Amino acid sequence: MMVGSLKHRTVLSLALLAGVLPLVGCALSRPGVGGGMRDIQADEIQGATDDNLMDLIERLRPSWLHFHDLRDPSDPEETEGPLVMINDVPPRPLFTLQYVPLENVREVQYLTPRYALTRYRVDSAGGVILVITRAMVGPGEPTKPDTGRVKVREPAP
Repeated sequence: MMVGSLKHRTVLSLALLAGVLPLVGCALSRPGVGGGMRDIQADEIQGATDDNLMDLIERLRPSWLHFHDLRDPSDPEETEGPLVMINDVPPRPLFTLQYVPLENVREVQYLTPRYALTRYRVDSAGGVILVITRAMVGPGEPTKPDTGRVKVREPAP
């Protein structure tokens, strides 16, 4: 009786494993072949014709948005789904992604709920979408040292 039970459990375990492996492959697949959970890199963003970051994510990584009880990601009243962090700034609701233009976005990452809580102290059952942008301020002309002189404007004629 014990041998038959062990054989049954082994067959059942192999069947479950066979059902899980294709899902793991889907999660790591290339864009356009089923989405997945991996980051959206700069080369994918630069070649995109989407209007905003929400459209890009819905096209490339729909699983980031639709494996939750999310009804409409663009609805400001929506409370389900992941939160959004832009450059480690405190989290915002998901609908803010539709106001992020793609020109400044360098990379987009999905953080699991546990990682978001451990790394950023953000408690979100839907995880966090981390948006990393290009530097908005870069090196410019050097600032001349302050001489202490005050410039007075001459009155306009």
